[in-house]
Amino acid sequence: SYNLVNGVHAANSAALCTRIAREEWGYDGLIMSDWDTTAYGRCTAAGCVQAGNDLVMPGSPRDCDGLLAARQAGTLSRLALRQCAARVIRTALRLAGGEEDPSVP
Repeated sequence: SYNLVNGVHAANSAALCTRIAREEWGYDGLIMSDWDTTAYGRCTAAGCVQAGNDLVMPGSPRDCDGLLAARQAGTLSRLALRQCAARVIRTALRLAGGEEDPSVP
């Protein structure tokens, strides 16, 4: 959603995306942003990845630039990117009826 929760954009909230959804509720699927949530500067793609929000919709060149800049600045870990990518891949495999690859983190 586009709203703030305790002063943090919902799509950038580790409390919502990771601690509550994944750790407290045991959710192991994909978390996706609302459409254009990063278009107005209140929410960033790097913030989404850091929070455990796996898929920024629809994505844009500015989102890619922001992710690269955050990696170069050392504020976004490769592990966080890999974890989000792995959840996207696992979801695609589930939807396709394929087997999950246990080697994907």
